[in-house]
Parts: sequence; structure tokens; C-alpha cells
Amino acid sequence: MQLEFEGNRDKEKVYRRKDDSNKLSDIQLENVEYTFIQDRLTSVRFLVRGKSNREQVLKALQYSYGTGTETFIGRSWEGNIVRMSYMLGVDSEKGGDIGICEIISKKMLKDISDSKDQDQESRVRKAASDL
Repeated sequence: MQLEFEGNRDKEKVYRRKDDSNKLSDIQLENVEYTFIQDRLTSVRFLVRGKSNREQVLKALQYSYGTGTETFIGRSWEGNIVRMSYMLGVDSEKGGDIGICEIISKKMLKDISDSKDQDQESRVRKAASDL
């Protein structure tokens, strides 16, 4: 898998696969992004256009993972390892219905958070010992 760096978004590094087919069954996916924090994959995000495609992806997600929890803008699923959300909306620039799916690694985010907490604790201990 060949990832190409797209840019930074806050503390995330965003990559795309140029050799990706960008298809889910017969549905065209757009803007497939792989985000990394501290060089660790933390999420995958993609967009679908059109009401029919948007509804097909939602049906596939619900078939595979259950109905999920209704949110203000779509649905979400909480697992032990990942959190997935599917947001329904309208493209304000191009018009038309869209769906955005994001799959986030809860474990990676927790590990990164724990690492930051440990780093902070180490800095506080060092500062205290320097007094």
C-alpha cells in the first residue's frame, strides 16, 4: 500500500492512497483519508455522494454492525477497539446528499493519551527534583 502525504490537520498527518480503487462494492468512495498521530494509524475516513449511495452504505453498515446509535447527524457504533460514525448531510459547495464515514482506533487514541500523560508526569517529577 503506497500512501502519499496530503498535509497536516492539527496534530494529525493525513495521507491518501493513490493506487486505491476507492470502491465499496459498486459505490464510488471519495476523499479516502488515513490519519496518523505519532506515526500510528488512528482513523480512516471516506465520503460518498448521492442519496442512493449514502443509503446503501448506511444499510451495509447496519447489516454488518447492527443499527448503531442515532446521533444528531447520523449514526455511530462503539466497539471495544474502534468507534465508527456515519454522518449524513448535504455538500454545501457542490450540492447533493453526502455520507461521511469515519472509523477511529480507540486503542491508538488511548495509547497516545496515556503516553502524553506519562510524559507530563515525567516532566513534573523532573521539575520537582530540580528544585
